[in-house]
Amino acid sequence: MNSRLRVVDASESVAGQFCGKLFAESGATVALAEPPPGSVLRARPSLFAYLNSAKRATRQELPVDTLETTDVLILSAASTFELGARVPSGLIVCTITEFGAGPRASWSGSELIHQALSGLAYTTGERGRDPLYGFGQRAYYSAGAAAFATSMAAVIERTSSGSGQDVEVSVAETAASMAMNMVAQHEYNGTYSRRSEYPGPLAKLRCGDGWIVVFVTPGRWPGVCAAFGMQELRDDPRFATGAALIENWTSATAAMAAAVATDHVQELVRRGQAAGFAVAAVLDVAGVLDAMEPEQRARWEQISAPPLDDAVLLDVAGQGRSSSSRITRSRARGPAQSQRPAPLKGLRVLELTTAWAGPMTGRSLAFLGAEVIKVESRASIDAWRGPLEGGDVRRYPGLVRGARPYDRSATFNSQNTDKRSVELDLKSADGLTAMRHLVERSDVLICNIAPGALTRLGLDYPGLVKLNAGLVLLEITGFGASGAMSRHVAVGPTVEASAGMMTLLGYGDGIPQNTGGAYLDPVAALVGTGAVLSALAGRAGSGHGAHIELSLRELALSWIGEYLVESLATGRKAPALGNRAPDAAPHGVYRCAGDDEWIGIAVTNDAQWQALCGVLGRIDLAEDPLLMTASGRHAEHERIDAEIRSWCLGRDKHLAADQLQAAGIAAAGLATGADLASDPHLIARGFLHELHHPETGIHRYPGLPYRLLDSPGSVSRAAPTLGQDNAYVLQDLLAQRP
Repeated sequence: MNSRLRVVDASESVAGQFCGKLFAESGATVALAEPPPGSVLRARPSLFAYLNSAKRATRQELPVDTLETTDVLILSAASTFELGARVPSGLIVCTITEFGAGPRASWSGSELIHQALSGLAYTTGERGRDPLYGFGQRAYYSAGAAAFATSMAAVIERTSSGSGQDVEVSVAETAASMAMNMVAQHEYNGTYSRRSEYPGPLAKLRCGDGWIVVFVTPGRWPGVCAAFGMQELRDDPRFATGAALIENWTSATAAMAAAVATDHVQELVRRGQAAGFAVAAVLDVAGVLDAMEPEQRARWEQISAPPLDDAVLLDVAGQGRSSSSRITRSRARGPAQSQRPAPLKGLRVLELTTAWAGPMTGRSLAFLGAEVIKVESRASIDAWRGPLEGGDVRRYPGLVRGARPYDRSATFNSQNTDKRSVELDLKSADGLTAMRHLVERSDVLICNIAPGALTRLGLDYPGLVKLNAGLVLLEITGFGASGAMSRHVAVGPTVEASAGMMTLLGYGDGIPQNTGGAYLDPVAALVGTGAVLSALAGRAGSGHGAHIELSLRELALSWIGEYLVESLATGRKAPALGNRAPDAAPHGVYRCAGDDEWIGIAVTNDAQWQALCGVLGRIDLAEDPLLMTASGRHAEHERIDAEIRSWCLGRDKHLAADQLQAAGIAAAGLATGADLASDPHLIARGFLHELHHPETGIHRYPGLPYRLLDSPGSVSRAAPTLGQDNAYVLQDLLAQRP
């Protein structure tokens, strides 16, 4: 907990206010400094309440002297005041923008636009149908989580330098950092994922009374056959290995669909979990609320908007002060400030991780300066390295597995930059002893392997604290460490199903849809990074570590928070809207020139509608009284869509987006892996990093969204080969005193 931190949230954006929410949940005192009429987000009551229920809100302008006792100030592009020259030296100023500096600095953004540019929209939906952008405010929540982590890194750095600094996060870079390895895959072999091509054995199946989602990890096919009554397929050579199963996944999905078509959802989930594979029921928002424990539901029911305080703003030290002065000064940055080391320099992180959520958390901490050591073995290899003999050829350079495929995987190599690798068999006495010695010499341990694995290894938190009282342990699980579902096998897509996300994402035909990538994994990484940094900041004052339990399902609920609050307040069921949006019209994706090329367009106000009519060359639409209001455009959406489709068809998506943005209309081409790997804005921002890997050569890899102006992080080394650092870790490091 960081109860000593004082934060002023002066943002006027979902991302900024979500950042402030995370500060409040970490124990900080957060004041929401609203403009005199109140925050623009108050027009969306459920969303505003969800973002701000734990804050103190005021309509007063921010007193200058308040900043003397403030640790973090959160700003957005729409904030109503600016900073200038006498900013307190210890203040951390966090600014969240749509795109940051660069070629798209003047572009208009929205949820649709950021999901389009990130590549996620292109991969979401069904083959042969329009791509789906998603729902809600996911890109902005993610940027808020990245902003919280970046600000906490600056808080940690301040303990050594004594100085605050400016930090920046853009929604665009955050969304791009969450794309499932699209840059690395295209760089390695020129391929990229399309809709209905999730890179793994994932299926959604219609049952007698609903839907389930299934994910089959290597070795679990016999369990699927037993649970679904398909024993005749148990030893079928088409499904005998992980690689074979993926190659024949269409046939496997058809067999499962036929087998479960008349069965009951909950019985299938029970049998599947007993057999040890990831399976979950697809719930809607109402079903999620009904399934909550009473205490959990009560917490959601208590969420309410903070009232506007007409009195003076209480400064964050708790003393009331009145002032009409505006903040109009800026912090001068001297040459020495740019030489400060990365925030986590000198800290050591251990990883017992696999796939995405855990490794991306470790990669984030490595980016911020920590030494990160990945503890792994051939016997229990990272799923994104393996299998040892090679898996899906789309992972590998030139579509060739090679002699060491586990060192050539795009999935692994994109999420493990700047780390060390040591091979330890933790099931052996010597390996476990070495691990214990590493714990004594480390600051953080990240684990996202099977639930209960640490306990079975004798490395549960009480035991770890005996080795190192200051250790911060982060455990990432599917359903949490307690409760009826705590032992359920889970991956990101099955958690999406159980948390109500899939029913919000669809074409409106009643068929639930997964996001194109395992979206909850990078969400867990962003939140996990912030949680670890918050714990490290708290440790600086107390000397004690912390045990952080991060549940993917709880995170999923937090990413649809406004829907839960709205459902509790009104009883309304939020439907899947396809590419429509309640606050914009027209709003959708439209086919452009080329094979499966699309553009996203979002019109959020009357002025943008008039501008769009000008670009379309349709003055008659601009003058149509039925289309002059948002409600009218919603009612006539199909007619408007037909006109936009006609204009877009045959046009290059990038040129069309440039033309629309120049007219002030939010638009963007839906990025493919090829687009991301050569994105001019990301290149200009230095987001893509060219690294040399001994097994794959020189390629570009994606970056991370954490920008600290005076103590920046960096990407400098390619992912390690398996056991690359055995000598350093087992000889040099373990020879040192803890």
